[in-house]
Amino acid sequence: GSYAVLRSTILGVSILPFLWTLSGHPAWIAFLSMAGAFLWGGLNLAATSFLYDAVTPAKRHTCLAYHSVINGSCVALGALAGGWAIGSLPPLGGSVFATIFVASTVLRFVPAIAFQRLIWREK
Repeated sequence: GSYAVLRSTILGVSILPFLWTLSGHPAWIAFLSMAGAFLWGGLNLAATSFLYDAVTPAKRHTCLAYHSVINGSCVALGALAGGWAIGSLPPLGGSVFATIFVASTVLRFVPAIAFQRLIWREK
């Protein structure tokens, strides 16, 4: 159950930034915001459920702490990288935001590809 949700939400979260570049229509933005909320919620829920299933109770608190620290650090680094990119990267198609969204899409696929043996293996 949580493995299938984890696999599908990883793909959805990875492609989401690219979808922002397709249109600036308010309905599209609202749809992507709702989709992003469901995808990120599903990813966080599935990752935590997977951690509860995969780790013994004696080590669970340590693994949850590592998960929280790594997750928070990656969010902070992503925000810093986005701030740097706005001032440093050349615009893609006339918009620096399109450059950031495309770069975010690529960088989200990097761990998915790096861990594809774990993510896309068949059970």
